[in-house]
Amino acid sequence: IEELLRFDGPVQASVRVATEDVEVGGKMIPEGAMVIVSIGAANHDPDVFDTPEDLDIGRTPNPHVAFGFGAHFCMGANLARLEAEVALRTFCSRFEHITLEDEAPEYRSNPILRGIARLDLTVS
Repeated sequence: IEELLRFDGPVQASVRVATEDVEVGGKMIPEGAMVIVSIGAANHDPDVFDTPEDLDIGRTPNPHVAFGFGAHFCMGANLARLEAEVALRTFCSRFEHITLEDEAPEYRSNPILRGIARLDLTVS
């Protein structure tokens, strides 16, 4: 679950307001400015994750920020993890064979709240 959240989590970005003037990457962000932070990009940072473009379900440690960080950490994170685990375990226990029919699933068009709109599978 943790690696799936890191690799392609449902929330790709968030909006924050700078509480003070700050320089980031050589650019000055003034106090009060609205900033879009890319959670998806942070979860693929090669300074934090070895081979960040690889899906590695055994990745340890996995300090992803799919649920935010600090004061902005998602209060429903544990429930979301539990729901995902129950859903995946139930799905996988019901079918012996699961085949992905399309290597490129169709995603919803929302750039901030990512989600698969269509995923063709063959199950038996």
